[in-house]
Amino acid sequence: MPFTFQLKDVQLNRYGAQITATIQNRGNKSLKLSNFKFHVVNEKKESIPLKTDQANVEILPNTNKEIRLVSDVWYDGANDIYLAVNFSGVKAPILVYNLNNQNANDNRLGVWNTFTNKGVQYQIMLEAVERQPAADADFVVAHFALKNPGSKALPVPAMGGTILFDGIEANSEVNITGLENAIALGVNEQIKFSVYTLVPYSFNFNNLDIQLYEKSEDKKKNLIKLSSNVANFNKYSFANNGVYRISDLGKTAEVSIRKVNTYVNSNGKLIYVELDYKNNEKRFADVAKLAAYFKTDDESYFPATLTETDQKISPQGMGLMSLWATVPSDQSVEDLTLVLGQKIATPDSKYSGIFKVASISLPDETTLDVSHINNTSVVSTSMSNLELQPYNVSFENIVANYVGTPGSISQLNISFSYVLFKKSGYDILPEAHDLAIEFVDVFSGMSVTQVIQSSNLQAGGVRSYTLTINDQALLQKLRSTGLYRLNIYDSYKGYNKLIASKVDWYWMQQNNF
Repeated sequence: MPFTFQLKDVQLNRYGAQITATIQNRGNKSLKLSNFKFHVVNEKKESIPLKTDQANVEILPNTNKEIRLVSDVWYDGANDIYLAVNFSGVKAPILVYNLNNQNANDNRLGVWNTFTNKGVQYQIMLEAVERQPAADADFVVAHFALKNPGSKALPVPAMGGTILFDGIEANSEVNITGLENAIALGVNEQIKFSVYTLVPYSFNFNNLDIQLYEKSEDKKKNLIKLSSNVANFNKYSFANNGVYRISDLGKTAEVSIRKVNTYVNSNGKLIYVELDYKNNEKRFADVAKLAAYFKTDDESYFPATLTETDQKISPQGMGLMSLWATVPSDQSVEDLTLVLGQKIATPDSKYSGIFKVASISLPDETTLDVSHINNTSVVSTSMSNLELQPYNVSFENIVANYVGTPGSISQLNISFSYVLFKKSGYDILPEAHDLAIEFVDVFSGMSVTQVIQSSNLQAGGVRSYTLTINDQALLQKLRSTGLYRLNIYDSYKGYNKLIASKVDWYWMQQNNF
């Protein structure tokens, strides 16, 4: 009997039962509807037949047929009532459905529905549905809220789920997340959870059905089925006014964008975003596993890498997080939107992706005005209180001098003092950035850059550092006295962002300014 039976609509009231269902013939022979017998079993355990005016219909191979079933069964919603499906030659029912949990469900997002389990009522809401990229596949996720509307605490059912796409059951495993630590629901208390599965990247469908059931040993008891369609996908935002909100049990938090930086090198751009992460719990809490990508208006995706930490954040405390992605040189940052969410993965970790997402517009980037800075200009910028994560740094007493005589210079030394102090007000800070220093000979236009690794910079008090340059191509161009420009870069992952620039004279004796 290769077929699929799906309930589409159930109306139960004191005047009778009206049921609409779809049968899909998945075999290679015609399937006669007369071979099926349908009954409802009422609260008195009486079996009452359901009638159809389509008994003579044949369902051709690989086709669907919608059927309508009616019966004069009285129902007041107090007890369970079941649909039993029998097939000719098989004594026991081949399918059994708990109909009061299918009764008149409102499939709109954000609407409470009621189901009964073990004689008590629960309310459930389908809050959002989304489809998000995961390498060569997509995660399809349905988000629910489960509520106790009663006057005493209720156990949280041990739930599982089945997902059907246009009536076809998902091939991939269906998983539930969010109920791992849930035991009971207090009066009017609610808990949020998500049901998800994986579909091929190229898979298209229109309608989505989620059948929730209670697991008990090897048995499954259907609780409720809710449906949606692709028109509702990715409509819900987990952010409000640009603030991403996390409502996970024990990890409630708010995340907002602090700043955006663009770094460049010869290969392209690196987009770097800093996030303020506020712990809304009244105790120390782990940081939620975040995920993100950048999206263009034409739906191109650039996956982002987030810094992860095992540190906890204090009650109402703050963490400073960061994420980054590389993009082509010609990609405008203004055309990018940050899609921020939480990590999701298949149980075998073969696929990982993002869910509970919010699209957040990037703020304007604070950049150094470089319109007047070039190799021949003599305009300088401030060298104080420059941001170099996780520090701020100030430079002074910058000295450039060379060893040797004009025409025979063997070495150029750039010495300076710096003060490096770590940011305050955060329990967690981003990974350290490096410092890149570029020396530019104004007259010849030649330059050389050296990177100082973050591990070679020391915080606290005034420190001294000397850069030694032995680039002979540059040294041969130096005059006995000349102008030079010193460019300071925030260096991250091999990409640089200009944060300060200073111009002055170099010569054989020390030149302090």
